[in-house]
Amino acid sequence: MSFLLYAPNVHLFAFHLGEIEYPDSVPDDQLHYLPDRCLEIFHQFQIQQALNLRAVTPNLRMDLLEGTSEENILLSLEGKLADKQKITGVVGYLQLYDSYALYLNLRIPELHESQNRTQSVDAAIFKEFNSNHQWILDSSIGQVIILTGWLSQAQQQQGPIIWQQMADYCLQSFLATSDSPLPPCYQVNQLFGSPVFEYGDPRNPDKTQTIWVWLFLDESDEAEKPSADADSNLCFLDQELLDLFFYRQKVIKTFELSRENYRDTRAQYQKMGDEVEAIRSLILDKKSSPEKLSESTLIDLQKSLVELLELDISFSENLRVLETSRLTLKANASNYRKKLALIQSYYPQEKLDILESFGDKNCVNFPEQIKLDLGYFRHIRSLADKAVASIRGIVEIEQTQRDRLRQDQEKQLENTIQAIGLAVGTGAIFASSAGSITDPWRSPWAADRSSYPHPFLIAVFESLLLAAIVYVGVKWCQNRGGNGKKIDPIQLRGQEPGFCPKFSLDSTDVVKNPGF
Repeated sequence: MSFLLYAPNVHLFAFHLGEIEYPDSVPDDQLHYLPDRCLEIFHQFQIQQALNLRAVTPNLRMDLLEGTSEENILLSLEGKLADKQKITGVVGYLQLYDSYALYLNLRIPELHESQNRTQSVDAAIFKEFNSNHQWILDSSIGQVIILTGWLSQAQQQQGPIIWQQMADYCLQSFLATSDSPLPPCYQVNQLFGSPVFEYGDPRNPDKTQTIWVWLFLDESDEAEKPSADADSNLCFLDQELLDLFFYRQKVIKTFELSRENYRDTRAQYQKMGDEVEAIRSLILDKKSSPEKLSESTLIDLQKSLVELLELDISFSENLRVLETSRLTLKANASNYRKKLALIQSYYPQEKLDILESFGDKNCVNFPEQIKLDLGYFRHIRSLADKAVASIRGIVEIEQTQRDRLRQDQEKQLENTIQAIGLAVGTGAIFASSAGSITDPWRSPWAADRSSYPHPFLIAVFESLLLAAIVYVGVKWCQNRGGNGKKIDPIQLRGQEPGFCPKFSLDSTDVVKNPGF
């Protein structure tokens, strides 16, 4: 299909994150990214306009191009297409708080220098505007492109079906050099009395570009200067639309990044689920088996605990990023609605359905989707917490049982050593005293009884007495070396007031988190 279009235009709204971390620091590579890409477009069309930037004051809304003023933030442009067709346009570059915004419009002028109408051209001329795919800037926040042109009186009578075919042809011509598939038609509506065709799904911005084809319905006689509410309002609302598309792209980009985070979180979710299931199987095996866990099994449990804790830390960070994305989405969605309400206040009788649909659908559905994701993922985190508690409980129980067994074995060894020591000591005493058994001695009942006990008994008594004296002396020396003072366990709990204060919510010693 081929058809003529009067005064075709290309409007670009591109946005790039400034990544400003400190109030007095602006990364030059981010600041100059959009102007540098714009100069590449200028070179394609022999536009000589330089883009000199003003000094930047971070986190403000300000015009950055030298040569502009508060009344007019745009610089005029003039260049040529490859076939020497004259084109004109405007360019503006602003800082929007933490980001940068570029507005560029190139067009075939409506009037010659003689103030006569220019000739209608084949809509395929959009291919010459984008012959090297230079309008796709790959900016960090994204962009919106609007292709416009006037329909003739005859074309206006053909109706919406033919208009759709015309819009498809304009899009195909503009993206003819692109290797990517054409974006689908997302919605069709009217804005300021002229049909608008939106291409590109905001739910899949990484796969499609957002391009509008806006066909103006000419309300004037073809001999006069063209007139359409859509064209005049587009010029009047250039800054409002720039802000509106800025918040729109922030919503879309935030949701796109949240989907990447969702995929990473889901992969961790699967790993944590597998780990929890393995632990669950081990716990069930332990429950059904009366035997104690082996040392290798305990080591495996400890490794599982470490791995699960590491996964949980990373998983928690991803959940925090998801929650941050949800709040960022809500904030930018609110800004989008406020800016749209301002535009509506300029035109209280005008329907802005094609703009409202994004605020009513995407700005609501995106945060809700993330909210559902968070609820879904938090379930596995509770399971992970239970698994961690189970592992710790099993390890503590097994360790307690092993400690008790070790204590019993040590007690048995101690008793054995004591018995052996007693036996050896008794044998030594007997051996040292055995020679006294044969000493002469008279029974106490004999007439010539001895006046002293048997020498053997005296030797045994003396050995026991000496052993007792040595024992007492050694214990005294040991106690003296350790200060001879036993530690009362009660003292460890702190009898002295203030030694170990109890935690209290009313305590003034509690350090409160200042927050962010």
